[in-house]
Amino acid sequence: MRIFSVKTSGRLRVEGYSPIVENYGTMVFGRKISFRAQRKLPVLVKAKKGAVLTIGDGTFLNEGVSVVASQAIDIGRNCMIGDNAAIHDSHYHAVDEGDEISIAPIRIGNNVWIGRNALIFPGVQIGDHSVIGAGSIVTRSIPSHSVAAGNPARVIKRLSASDSFVRH
Repeated sequence: MRIFSVKTSGRLRVEGYSPIVENYGTMVFGRKISFRAQRKLPVLVKAKKGAVLTIGDGTFLNEGVSVVASQAIDIGRNCMIGDNAAIHDSHYHAVDEGDEISIAPIRIGNNVWIGRNALIFPGVQIGDHSVIGAGSIVTRSIPSHSVAAGNPARVIKRLSASDSFVRH
C-alpha cells in the first residue's frame, strides 16, 4: 500500500475512537479539525488514487461519518457534519448495462451544517452558511444561506446569516 501526501495546518482533535484514514491520493486538513466516535462508529475519510480530499479549519465530523473522494471533495471551514452522514463523489457502480459510473467533485462551503444520516451525492455544491436537514438526500446543488431537507433535498427556507457568523 502506498500512502500519498497528507498535509495538515495544525493539530487534529480526536474524541473517542480514532478515525479510519485511507489515503491513496492527497488529503489536506486545516487547523482544529475534530473527529468524534464514542460508540465504536469511527469516522472514515478516504482519498482514492489521484483524488483530492480537503477539509477546512474548524470542521467537525461526528460518529460514523463517511467521506470518500474518488475525484475531489472540498469541505469548507467551520462545517458540522452529523452522525452517519455520507459524502461520496462516486456512485461506484453503473445502474444499467452500458451506463457510466457517476463521478463528480463535491464542494461544501464554509459554515455548513449537515444533519445526521444525510447523503451528499456526486456533483453537489452546497453554498456557504447552509443547513442540510437530517436524513436528507442531496442530489442537486444547494445555494448559500439555505435550509434544505427531504428526499430529494429541496430548499425550504432562506437564512440571513452574516458572513462572519459561525455555528457552534
